[in-house]
Amino acid sequence: MRENTQRQFWNGEEALEEGYEEGKTAGVMVGKIEALFYLLEEKGAVPEELEKRIIAETDENTLRRWLKLAGSTESMEEFQRNL
Repeated sequence: MRENTQRQFWNGEEALEEGYEEGKTAGVMVGKIEALFYLLEEKGAVPEELEKRIIAETDENTLRRWLKLAGSTESMEEFQRNL
């Protein structure tokens, strides 16, 4: 009985760890999206379609690439052309 309870505890701990990692990853993604909007808003109003595309993006490398692009372009139009 004790061994079974211990096994359940460890499974719960693993699930908690997985949940923590998923939450951490989601937090990183939200931070990248917020930073991207901050950079883009300095270039003008973010078009609704672009806003939807950014929010829907789930690939961290794509967001990282877009952040670099937003930091190096002069205008919203230039950013959109280079996506």
